[in-house]
Amino acid sequence: MAGTQLLYIEDDPEQRQSLAESLRERGFEVDTAGTGAEGLELLDGERHELILCDLNMPGMDGYETCRRLKADAELEKSVVVFLSARGDLDDKLEGFDSGAVDYISKPFQFEEVVARVKKHLESFHRERGLETRKQELEAKLGERFREMDEALVRDLIAGG
Repeated sequence: MAGTQLLYIEDDPEQRQSLAESLRERGFEVDTAGTGAEGLELLDGERHELILCDLNMPGMDGYETCRRLKADAELEKSVVVFLSARGDLDDKLEGFDSGAVDYISKPFQFEEVVARVKKHLESFHRERGLETRKQELEAKLGERFREMDEALVRDLIAGG
């Protein structure tokens, strides 16, 4: 996971700096933003694989930030994890409905955040690898069918 690019969107400068530095010490590359709008401006779907996002922010809250991110075809596969002091069931469900894959309640334990980030990144990479393999197999299958002549295809269809 070292070298993985994360984006941490948090309006509290002390929390933002503290968690970002701790993640950097673990080998993650971390960009930070103080608002949802700032975070969306920084996003690059190829570079930022996971976004940690606070819910309570001035202007655009975390839910809206996530919805906008998921509405962008280039960013929709990004992994979003909410970090929030709002921890009732309705808040968590709205978080999942907006497109997040996880919800970590504040105050959080740093080791828990790292463990969840690692697990979500493993899943992300596994899914991306499967998608790539699927595309390769579909292309190979397409090539094979193109190589067959029309008579062979008719024989295959007739033979069931």
